[in-house]
Amino acid sequence: MSAEESAIALSACEKLGLDFGGVDLLQSKDGPLLCEVNSNAHFTALRELCGINPADHIIARLKEALA
Repeated sequence: MSAEESAIALSACEKLGLDFGGVDLLQSKDGPLLCEVNSNAHFTALRELCGINPADHIIARLKEALA
């Protein structure tokens, strides 16, 4: 994921008030375009595409919020 793609995804989630979400981007000749944002991203796809376990990040975020 490029820095531009990451910035678009983070900005979209922030504007929608999401701590966690799945952001779909489309590639165009002018760069990445936001397609949609899902509040319930698919864990398996995230793990495969990003190489992270999203559950670990969600649990850490919940612990912070409850502390």
